[in-house]
Amino acid sequence: MKKILLIEDDDTLREILVEALQDEGFDVWEADNGVTGVSLAQKIMLDLIVCDVDMPGMNGFKVLDRLQQNPATSEIPFIFISGNSYLAHDYANNQPNQANACLLKPFSFRELLVLVKCQLKNPVPEELAHM
Repeated sequence: MKKILLIEDDDTLREILVEALQDEGFDVWEADNGVTGVSLAQKIMLDLIVCDVDMPGMNGFKVLDRLQQNPATSEIPFIFISGNSYLAHDYANNQPNQANACLLKPFSFRELLVLVKCQLKNPVPEELAHM
């Protein structure tokens, strides 16, 4: 079972996404802030991290930077989710440590699932491939 860490400070969105990913058969860990997310990522052998960009304290950019500095976590595929298109696009395209993908809020679960499966190199189901 693939292990995914979801770092999202919006409780409602995090709960919805955790449940939906679990329904798809993933083992989902969750964190409501960047500090907790980094700590979990360093303790668990993860297959993927999905992380909000705009969080108080340690934002998603700092989470990615911290994890990419650690050889044990530097190769974990990383997807940003963000409601700020300019901030996410600018960072994803202009920083040396880039996320593998970025999904802008609001998004459908199907959109997230396609990105998750692509990053995990799972085949994308035909009904999702033609969205």
